[in-house]
Amino acid sequence: MIEFAEWFPDAEILAFEPLPASFSILFDRVDKSLPAIRVRFLRQVGLSDSTGTRYINTSRSQPNNLSLRPLNYSSTTARSHRGLNINTPSIFEKRDLTDVFTVEIELTTLDRHLSDPNKPESRWLIGDDSYIDLLKIDTQGWDFYVLRGATESLKKTKAVLLEWQLDDIYGPPVPLYELDRLMSQAGFYLWDVSHVYKDLASLRTLWMDLLYVRRAQF
Repeated sequence: MIEFAEWFPDAEILAFEPLPASFSILFDRVDKSLPAIRVRFLRQVGLSDSTGTRYINTSRSQPNNLSLRPLNYSSTTARSHRGLNINTPSIFEKRDLTDVFTVEIELTTLDRHLSDPNKPESRWLIGDDSYIDLLKIDTQGWDFYVLRGATESLKKTKAVLLEWQLDDIYGPPVPLYELDRLMSQAGFYLWDVSHVYKDLASLRTLWMDLLYVRRAQF
């Protein structure tokens, strides 16, 4: 988010972070790194395809490593995340049950959030001239469900950048064709695979960043 604010200094940015500790870090970074006008809204809530509360899995030593799904500690999956350090166990292999814990968080959908007229950012969804330039999602295997809760928001969105998990480190992945079908039905096509992360031993692609662009621009 900091990078996008630096690249597009006139943009208004809405950021969601459900975990209290991570939200505090985000709030502090934004306050120190950027003029207040450049990041307008920070919301301590998670996005999904339904509302309510749910437990999120996180780690004391790796606070940024959180997921709504439990980590899969199978040897094949965990070992594939060693990257260049093939002789050093990945964070997924360093299983320490005292380090892993869960936190109850609040969930909403992007459509529900942006439909609330009491929130100033609702003007991005409500109104004939409203739109969203870029929707960026990175939810550790949960991106598909965020999109399912954003059907109305996608109608006002120009581009979507998301991280797509192909291995099962966060449990069985949603097939890629399901994502492509959802995005195609919403009027988007795949523009670019902007980053690929591989297991250097097998050369299998573990995850990648995908950029979808709306067919008919505003």
